[in-house]
Amino acid sequence: DRLEARVSEDTLVGSLRAMTEAREADRTARYRGALDALMFSGFAPYAHDPDGTAEELLAIRNDAVAGTLAPRPSRPVVVVIAGAIDAERALLDADRELAGVGARPAAATAGVLPDQTNQREGAATDARATTGTLWLGFAIPPAAVADHPALEAAATILANGPRSRLERSLVDDGLARRVHAVLERRRGPSALRLQIDLTPGADPVRAREIAERTILDLGKSPPPPAELDRAIAWLEQERVRTLSDPSALATEVARM
Repeated sequence: DRLEARVSEDTLVGSLRAMTEAREADRTARYRGALDALMFSGFAPYAHDPDGTAEELLAIRNDAVAGTLAPRPSRPVVVVIAGAIDAERALLDADRELAGVGARPAAATAGVLPDQTNQREGAATDARATTGTLWLGFAIPPAAVADHPALEAAATILANGPRSRLERSLVDDGLARRVHAVLERRRGPSALRLQIDLTPGADPVRAREIAERTILDLGKSPPPPAELDRAIAWLEQERVRTLSDPSALATEVARM
């Protein structure tokens, strides 16, 4: 209905306003977007909030939405069905939804990420937060690059699973409550994010110094075989756990 401009402007604006309010309440998503802007400096497709600013969302009107999403992408459409559903009926529904969608001309390539040669940083405060969080981000090659499994293992050694290096250096010393690494795969430049949730009163400057030194140490010499084996075992366990969820399974199969 919205694509065909059958939704009133008031309804559209109301739903967009609710979306912006929900996003404003999600501090993690807001800071993650700010981190992306720092990581991908000079690369227009990524160096902005992918969901749009509140002002951009509220400026949308029906005539701008109608027809915008209808063309089919130039790549093949992958439909994956997983879970306790009627697959035959779901396929029929998917085919009916996509039947009238025409092909879109191949889009121009997004360009190449400029060399990221300098370190950038930013800070934000939130009166509702009782503790601080330190985010570290790195622009890495696209998901199709053969080195991605090694990057995934490196992220796990740094901040995932029991006895990761940042857990030993920050959590054990009382500077952080939790450390976590996420490797986000994209067709274009991908991202490696480290999230360090600090303990109340912890010095963020000291935590950052320790984190950066830990990352540099991993880059200087290969990890011991036992540490690498532990990281691989953790990754395998997480993969099995994640793929037990139908939605995650469908996403992974579609990605493949």
